[in-house]
Amino acid sequence: MNVNDVEQSFYRLKKIKFKETIVPIVLQNLNGPCPLLAITNILLLRGHISIHEDKSFVSPDELLSLVGDFILHSNSEANEEMRQNFELSMADAMEVLPKTLFGLDVNVKFRSITAFEYTKEMVIFDVCKIRLVHGWLPDPNADLDLFNLLHNISYNQLVEKQINLEDRLDNIKIDSPPQPTTTTSPITTTSTTSTTSTSTTIEPIQRAQSMSPNSYDKWKKGQDKLNTLTHEGLLAEKFLNETASQISNYGLSSLQSGLYEEELCVLFRNNHFSTLYKHDGYLLDLVTDLGYSSENVVWERLSQIDGNTVFLNSDFTMYQPSTPTFHAYASSANGDANLAVYEMQSEALQHDEDFALAMRLQEEENKKQVKTKKIRSTTHPLGNNTTTPSDQDITSEKKHKFRKHKNQQSSDHDHDDKCILQ
Repeated sequence: MNVNDVEQSFYRLKKIKFKETIVPIVLQNLNGPCPLLAITNILLLRGHISIHEDKSFVSPDELLSLVGDFILHSNSEANEEMRQNFELSMADAMEVLPKTLFGLDVNVKFRSITAFEYTKEMVIFDVCKIRLVHGWLPDPNADLDLFNLLHNISYNQLVEKQINLEDRLDNIKIDSPPQPTTTTSPITTTSTTSTTSTSTTIEPIQRAQSMSPNSYDKWKKGQDKLNTLTHEGLLAEKFLNETASQISNYGLSSLQSGLYEEELCVLFRNNHFSTLYKHDGYLLDLVTDLGYSSENVVWERLSQIDGNTVFLNSDFTMYQPSTPTFHAYASSANGDANLAVYEMQSEALQHDEDFALAMRLQEEENKKQVKTKKIRSTTHPLGNNTTTPSDQDITSEKKHKFRKHKNQQSSDHDHDDKCILQ
């Protein structure tokens, strides 16, 4: 069996440094089982399972065995009722586990980063104590109609609204107002003679007024339903087109604030499951692409949804080519392309630092407002009038603080090519 055959039927391992420990991670091959790999890599990084250090490849059966053994021996519930519930969940998980070799069907709900339709497939994450998250959320501040539409429905329901819109409209039975009878009336023309003309044009409101009350109510309800279906269909199409990558800016911000520091979880995005890690306030996606197997590329920052990205090595500094200096690397045959990649990463890194700084300033402001409210509640229990800074003053102060911090940051990093995370 040659190397290509091995890589097609087995999964390559890559050793990385994680929390001062050398840990193997499983890399994704062509059409590999991303749910199983994401779960396996989290358990490896947590130290809950291990693979012998001499191994360079691992088989699908070995991965299933590792995860299965962990599930079977992870029942630590002290309460008898909880233990029984866990055992039932464990049985479901063992039934679902082989399916992770081929993918899992999940149905996103647009209510929160952890909202999914609960199915038997979801139990595999529960018994492994791994959160499954997504960033596919509508922004309530940008489009309230869209937010209200999506808040209580799932992805499947949203798609149904879009693809079945025309069929539904065709099936709606709407009673059109009766055609008016023709009337003859004299019309004076510019000539000295008078003539008669037949008028058959009546405004829609006049046609509706000519209906009986019962017929009008039925017609009006049909029109309202038609308008509602059309509006919902257009909103669904707009949202799906604008979030084709299955993540939104609001969803990214929700992930940033919703994950715990040092948390490892599984991110669902682009119909793909990946290992997500929050470290030092940043969201980091574990890089499992086979193309990076020989490079010191471990993490990819998740701070933008437009494709610009920053790759980091195992000590969370920006990845640079493995040459003595970047200038020697940039002067190679592909120097222009490499320089463009380096500049793109630098620009994305600056965007990341600005985003993280803005988030920290917002958290400080929120804490300050909460503290101020507590002081007012203690000092003025009867709700006496007090003077508070306006939103404009707070915003101006925040912007001044942000500019001051950013100018200082830029000065400190003018000659720092590695852009080490703070």
